[in-house]
This record gives sequence, C-alpha cells and structure tokens, in this order.
Amino acid sequence: MRALSFYSRTQPQYFWPAAIAFTLVPGFAVLTSFRRRFLFADAAVVPTEYPLPKRERVPLSGYDDE
Repeated sequence: MRALSFYSRTQPQYFWPAAIAFTLVPGFAVLTSFRRRFLFADAAVVPTEYPLPKRERVPLSGYDDE
C-alpha cells in the first residue's frame, strides 16, 4: 500500500493510467456479461449487402440509353 501511495504522488502520469486500465478492462468484461444476461441482448447485425430476389432476372426493355 505504501508503494501505491508513493507512486500515485510522485509519478501520477504513470500510476493513474495504469490504475484506470487495470480497473476498466476487467470491468468491461463483467459489465458486458451482466448486460447480456440481465438487461438486454445485443443489437441485430446490420446488413452489409442488398438482398437479391430469388427469381430469374428479366432484361429491361423500352429504356434506350444510346
């Protein structure tokens, strides 16, 4: 405990980022599992491609681009 107190006062630029990292990383793992189990599920996956119809493609006619 004395070493933690000493380094928090003499070298706070190294101590506090390490303390936050060692606290938050396990906390995120615990909170994520808690959220999935008790609060709400993950969001639906966003589609990344356009769904194509399951039929034969009919060529267009009547639209002259030339």
